Order: sequence, then structure tokens, then C-alpha cells
Amino acid sequence: MKQRTILYISSTLDRSSTTRVMYNLVKYLNRASFAPRILTLSPEPALSDYAHFVELGIPVDSLSLTRIQGLFTLNQAINAYIASHDITLVHTNCLRADSWLPSRPRTVKAVTTVHSIPDEDYRMSYGGLLGSLLARTHQQAFGHADAVIAVSSTVARRLQARGIDAVYACNGVDAALFTPAAQEAKQTLREQLHLPQDAVIAISVGHLTPLKDPLTVIKGFTGSRMAAGGQLILLGDGPLYAACSALPAVRAGKVQLLGVRTNVVDYLQAADYFISASHSEGMPYSVLEALACGVPVCLSDIDSHQEIIELGGKSGVTFPVGDVGALAASLDNLLQQEHAALSEAARQSVDTHLSARKMAEGYEAIYHQLTE
Repeated sequence: MKQRTILYISSTLDRSSTTRVMYNLVKYLNRASFAPRILTLSPEPALSDYAHFVELGIPVDSLSLTRIQGLFTLNQAINAYIASHDITLVHTNCLRADSWLPSRPRTVKAVTTVHSIPDEDYRMSYGGLLGSLLARTHQQAFGHADAVIAVSSTVARRLQARGIDAVYACNGVDAALFTPAAQEAKQTLREQLHLPQDAVIAISVGHLTPLKDPLTVIKGFTGSRMAAGGQLILLGDGPLYAACSALPAVRAGKVQLLGVRTNVVDYLQAADYFISASHSEGMPYSVLEALACGVPVCLSDIDSHQEIIELGGKSGVTFPVGDVGALAASLDNLLQQEHAALSEAARQSVDTHLSARKMAEGYEAIYHQLTE
């Protein structure tokens, strides 16, 4: 079978969940069938995964356009690049890249990945008016792709309900990188990270925004029995950092706000439980990474989290969105269950359903359908 080049287009290779999806996909892509190539639209930010893609031996080019420049020249620049590299299959990964879809040459097949539920995500991130406009614009662009791929069955169903013919290839985590730590290694990590050796440690990873709702995470933890002698760690930054910092539990040191960290896997391997209070998700990488490290989860009961729990069996529990008391009770529930069994179920869910290798196989099947 002839090897086909796939051009992946993204705004930048910033350290985001979108970039992690693309990285895991190209890392495990069958290179005998497909040769990945990456085009970014703007210069890389300070925190970029550019070097990681280069280490995989993948050609990475950039148009280096500012957002203002892109308003006038983006589509022409992408088409010129495609023509100069004889590209026949393109995979877009963000709103800016998807905005090119209506202008794509008819000789080029196009695939897009939808990483979230657009109307929910945009409204919570940008407000009602602008969020609704962005969601409508993005969803209109999907109609110009040959395949719209959702990162979860939840996202696929929501898109289908809006008349978008979406299929899904479930997000997958790099199961070779995110692994459970043996007890001795866990204790060593805690020492290196300056975490208490004998405490129950809960962790939450994500932007400190209303969408992720870190205030509920902190209040729920401090209201649970887990807080007695335990510790909560939040990794991430955002507009709610000041509000989180003002809470008594943070000032007292019961909760640590550690900002953005590049060694998330170390903190996950050192932790006992993972908490997410998100109001909307596609298929959250932070949760998948926790599961891969054998960390039981306590998740808000949004559809995508419910999907993860169903796949993971006894890997964790859920609570109603925004309900501090229910979160505290759910954490108490986790404490009453055997941690080893929860941990094993968490890892098994990744090995069976949620690995990057399985994700790549799902995308490959769609690529083959378009190119054969």
C-alpha cells in the first residue's frame, strides 16, 4: 500500500490538550501507511511542544502569521503550502484551522477533530453573545469537512443532534508514559516534590476558570473527611487563581496552588485521588492521564465524565455539577472503597479502551475510508 502524507494543521503547538491529542496520534500512527507532516499558523508561544514533535522525526513548518495577518492571508497561505507539498489529505485541529475548510481545494480530502461541545465550551469561555457566535461559526465550518471526528461518543451525539454527521475516535492517553508508580517510587516522588509522605493526597489539573470550577473542587475537598490530615494539589493557572487563593483552606496550607507544571505525570503518580468539577468537556486528557497512572477519580456528572466511568468500571465516582456537598460525600465514598481495586480498574480502563494506540487505530480506519 502506498504511504500517504497527512498534513496536520493547528494554530500552534502550545501545551494544551489539543496538542496532546495530535502528539499522541502522530506518535502511534502507522508510518507504513501514513506520513505525518505539521503546519502551524502562528509563531510558537513560550510553552510549546514543538521539540517533542521534531524528536518524532516529523517535519514541522509554520506560516508564522499573526492573528491579524491571518484574517487576510490565511486561506491563501495554507492552499499555497498544500500545493507546494503535493498534499491530498489534511487534518485540522482548531477553530482557526477549521476556518480554512470552506476554501480548501476540491482535490484535497479534509478531516477535522472536534475536541469539545462547541456551544457549551464557547459560551462558558467567552460569554453568551460572543460564545454563541463562535460556536455557530465553528459548527458551520464542520460542514465543509469530509469527516468530522469527535473525541468521545458524548461529543459525537451532541454534534449529530445539531445535524452534523460526526463519527468518533475516542481520545487516548500515552499508556507508556503515564503509568502507575510502585509504592517505593511513589514515596520517592513525594519526597522530591515536597509532598507529605503519609497524607492522603488529592489532585486536580486544569485551567482555573469557571468552566473547570476549581472553587467547587477546593470547597468539596475541605468539606470531606479526606481533608483530615490530607492535602489537595491544584495544577494550573487562570482567572480564578486569586479567588482560589483567598479561600481559608489555601491560606492554611491545606490546599496548594502550584500553577502550571511541566511534570504533571510526577504529581499524578504521587497522588491518591483525582478530582474534576468541570461543567463541560469533550474527553478530558487530565482525567485519562490520572486513570493511566492508576489514580481513582471523582468527577462531575457531565456526560463525558459519565462515559469515562462507564468504560472504567469501578475506577471512580461522580457527583452533581457544582454541588459542593455532593462532592464531599463522593470523596468520603471513595475513602470507604479499597484503593488497590479502584487503582487497578483505573489503569485497566486505559489499557482496554483509552490508550493512544487505540485512538490512532480509530483515526487510521477513517483515513483509509477517505483515501482508498
